[in-house]
Amino acid sequence: MISVWDAINAFMSAAVWGRVSLRNRMKTGSAGSKWTDPQVTGGDDPLYHIHDIQESVKKDTKKSAWSRALSPAKRLAALNRQFANLNLEDYLRHYTDRSAECRIRKPDKNELERIFTEMNKYDEASRNINCSCCGYATCHDMAVAIHNGFNHKENCVHYLKGMVEREKEEAQELVEREREMINAQKEEILRTVNEINGHRIRDRGPYQGTAAVAGGKRRRGLIPFRELLKGAP
Repeated sequence: MISVWDAINAFMSAAVWGRVSLRNRMKTGSAGSKWTDPQVTGGDDPLYHIHDIQESVKKDTKKSAWSRALSPAKRLAALNRQFANLNLEDYLRHYTDRSAECRIRKPDKNELERIFTEMNKYDEASRNINCSCCGYATCHDMAVAIHNGFNHKENCVHYLKGMVEREKEEAQELVEREREMINAQKEEILRTVNEINGHRIRDRGPYQGTAAVAGGKRRRGLIPFRELLKGAP
């Protein structure tokens, strides 16, 4: 078991090494990086900040292990007394290897055919695109992952592309059917209007017909359209 003394020594050594490393990096100009501000890390400010942190944790009471009045040796002794009952096992995490419990089931020919069919992959070309967009090297590996519940078909970009194209085709077919229906209704309306007009022309006699006026005089067999409308019910 690691003693408290060894843990403290390791911590203090790491802190000292960190300060020395930081000082050396600032001297060589390598303290700054794309994650830091060069104006902050390019001088002695980081060391002052570390010193401020060290001073901020010190206490004014003599009973504290971080008492400001104690010497470094007494402060270390008080720190050892404070953590005398520290058990490092309480801070260690143990893991159990359960990789053997994760078994990959291999789909048979019929199951593989069913998965590919659900993914709209009906031929060998579509089943061997192997674009790796789903995260697997091959379409076959993707199908095996779906069989084991590790993935789903909606993560296949070609499946989504096919679904979008199919919805687009269905929308276009719907528009065409609506257009044909509207045109049929228009033709039916025109046919009905023509039949009504034809009946009215025959009922008015041989000198009546569709509306037309030439030079302010009525032509033989024609009547103005406004007169035709007067007799409408």
